[in-house]
Amino acid sequence: MTEFGDLVAVSWRQMVRTRPWGVVLSIAFGIAAFLILGVLGQEIRKKLGEDFLLMGGVNVLRVVMEDDRHPGTPPHYFGENTLQEIRKLDNVVMAGANVRYSAPYYQAIGKDNLPVHLVGVDEFFVPIYYLDVEAGRPFNHEDVEKKRRICMLGHQAAVELFGSPEGAIGKYVNMGKNDVAEVVGVLNGVMLASWTSYAFLPYTTILERGISEPAMDRLFVLARNWENVPELAENILKKVHELQEAPYVNVAYQKEQFKRIDATFFWLATLLWLAIGMSFLLGAFGIWSGTFSSVRSRTHEIGLKKAMGATNMDIMAQFLLEALFKAVAGGLLGLVIGIIVIMVGIHYLGCPFPMREIILCSVGSVLFSAILGIAGGIYPAMRASRMDVVDSLRFE
Repeated sequence: MTEFGDLVAVSWRQMVRTRPWGVVLSIAFGIAAFLILGVLGQEIRKKLGEDFLLMGGVNVLRVVMEDDRHPGTPPHYFGENTLQEIRKLDNVVMAGANVRYSAPYYQAIGKDNLPVHLVGVDEFFVPIYYLDVEAGRPFNHEDVEKKRRICMLGHQAAVELFGSPEGAIGKYVNMGKNDVAEVVGVLNGVMLASWTSYAFLPYTTILERGISEPAMDRLFVLARNWENVPELAENILKKVHELQEAPYVNVAYQKEQFKRIDATFFWLATLLWLAIGMSFLLGAFGIWSGTFSSVRSRTHEIGLKKAMGATNMDIMAQFLLEALFKAVAGGLLGLVIGIIVIMVGIHYLGCPFPMREIILCSVGSVLFSAILGIAGGIYPAMRASRMDVVDSLRFE
């Protein structure tokens, strides 16, 4: 029986001599990709999701009382308690109050009058809808609590009324009953859509002055994770029904956009994992083919070793160790590449250093590469160990 240390030394020298760099690189790239996806996959998914959300608002839910669609049904409105309880639900980042827009209030522009709808919102409206404040400032909690006579204009309204977003700041918008609201901010953004020609007042100001509905008839909810939006919609419905009477409450979100984004991420993940799988498969095939080629080219050597007393186990162990060294070398190289890419990714994504994930994925990667080497080398090694001594010595 050959000493284990001697087997290791001989196998390592043989692996270095054959220079199996193609196999090593194939496994390295697979391990690196596996490590990157395992450590940064969720963060990359989150960042990509944010870009999709900015375009489609998939994680914004609208909770609406739709009594007006059912003639004869008395109107129902959301209570403050309902709003507070929705904010406590899992996967909710924030929830804001909204009062449906009023009939148009005409704003004098020279000899013309421009109709502008007034909408009641709170300090959460801007972040929930990912809006940009082009000029001035957004509402804050104190503005809403003190029912201040201020407003934010959509970009189009600011340009049509006052010529530019900057020119609108400090001007006044008519809100009826000989009352005006000072413009403190101008909003813009993809999700503003048709509301770009509206004026936004604190919903408490709208309610106090009787400009629109007598209470909150809509809520806007921002979900933390777009993947759980359908589940959150169900939870909001249950919570509303638990807390108050709401026969025709509806929780709406961008279902079509949600399906498209979900399908996009599914196929993206599938293609990435297929690429990783193909890299591993090529590595395993390379180990299998390389070990078979090595066995064939060293058939005479195998016969000599057996004639000198080497056992079948010694022969199998030597070739299996060679295959294992190739795979582990690829795994270690992949770890180096993967960790370098992860460090760069952490810098650009601005996320915390995922030490635990790196350790777990690194250990898993090394173990997997070892298993890959054993799986690819076991059959050729067994074939080598079962060769007949006489036939091997005669082989040319």
